Amino acid sequence: LSLKPDYAKAHARLGLAYFVSGRYDEAVGAYEEALEHDPENEWCRGHYEQAKLKLEFERQKTRSAKPKNRTNTSQPHLSHSSQEQQQQQQQHRQIYQEERDQEDFQSDDEEEEEGVEEEEEEEEE
Repeated sequence: LSLKPDYAKAHARLGLAYFVSGRYDEAVGAYEEALEHDPENEWCRGHYEQAKLKLEFERQKTRSAKPKNRTNTSQPHLSHSSQEQQQQQQQHRQIYQEERDQEDFQSDDEEEEEGVEEEEEEEEE
């Protein structure tokens, strides 16, 4: 980044590193920077949205981490915020799975292109 600060892919990869490290606030910032340089990058946009969701989820979790005095714990009870958190977790899992599927699909396309290029080079020889 110090050599080429406008290299969007480097910012996106930094965002991914922050994301997998659980540093969602920094991931969001890195993805925003990447999108400034490459606003059409759908991979980056998807990961940016996912990082924002994770960041918001972590903030909500921190806010709801206050100790609660419960007298009757024999019956499980989900508060409204717990239900929302479960819905958000499900959305995160769905987004993540969709992105993984898309990455696998793109990987397959790249491998096919590489195979075609190799065949063309062999034919030229």
